[in-house]
Amino acid sequence: MSSGANNNTSCGITDSTTTLVYSTMGGVAILVCSTALIPFLVMKLHRKLVYRLALYQVLSALVYGVIGIVQLVFIVGDNAIVEEVSRGPCVAIAFIHEYVIILKLMCTIWVTFHIFCYVVLYRNMKRLEMMYVLTSLVVPVFFAVVPFTTETYGLAGSWCWIQTQRKNCPGKDNLLIKGVAEQFALLYAPGIITLLAESVAMVIIVAIVYYRKRQDTLQDNGAIQTKVMRQMLPLAAYPITFCLLFVTPFINRVYDVYSTPPRSLLIASALCIQLWSVAAGLSLWAHIVVIRRESHKIKTAKFLKAEADLHTSLLRRSMNVETTV
Repeated sequence: MSSGANNNTSCGITDSTTTLVYSTMGGVAILVCSTALIPFLVMKLHRKLVYRLALYQVLSALVYGVIGIVQLVFIVGDNAIVEEVSRGPCVAIAFIHEYVIILKLMCTIWVTFHIFCYVVLYRNMKRLEMMYVLTSLVVPVFFAVVPFTTETYGLAGSWCWIQTQRKNCPGKDNLLIKGVAEQFALLYAPGIITLLAESVAMVIIVAIVYYRKRQDTLQDNGAIQTKVMRQMLPLAAYPITFCLLFVTPFINRVYDVYSTPPRSLLIASALCIQLWSVAAGLSLWAHIVVIRRESHKIKTAKFLKAEADLHTSLLRRSMNVETTV
């Protein structure tokens, strides 16, 4: 996402504080996501689609966290080093950056679509999983290739992405109109459309669930559907966190078109960008906690039922013995 212009007068040097925040949060995302994957795999949750959808989110977030760590190379004082690195490796990093962030966006869209179909329309879209995966992997390629044709990939403010200033120099005279247009067309426009659509979808989902709970329709549909619903609803954390965290980077990008954003907005934008990845890992942890609680309740219920059955059996035997005597 946009890192905005920096306040340094020497072109090519990034805002090290913004880059440090971005990279540090990338490291946090790696830690949270990787540790969440351990119990996920141990519990073999990947066998069910509802949990695989969460897995796709976390894997893409993990890769994006790695991209953030790689950006640390640009916290240097030598302008020549930054310029040299930005010619080659930075272009490759920028391509991966664009690809992965659209991949994350696609995963979020499909999670919302899947929840909406099940909760609102009562349709299980399990058969569409292959389409979810293929579109999420292929569509980002078309987005990521465009800046190659216009040669706008490079050092963009505080990290590698689509450049909006020539040689990363702030000022209206160095503004790259095609870079600004590409940032909006290849991320912010799709992102804001997704945000609005998902916000409407989440409101409808919450309203439907609340209404059905009030009407006790979940009980009428059986215990199995109620159980699946409890497994499904934690997935809503992924689109909700996206909607909350995308707003600040979008404001930063719009502000950057007309003026140099304040440093606090740049840092907040960098924080929110990687928090999206951190939130994916935290959401998976929350999902795992919910699953364990449900499993504990089921085990407890089975244990109590077994105890009750045993007590009833012993009581009947005792009564039979007394009758015989």
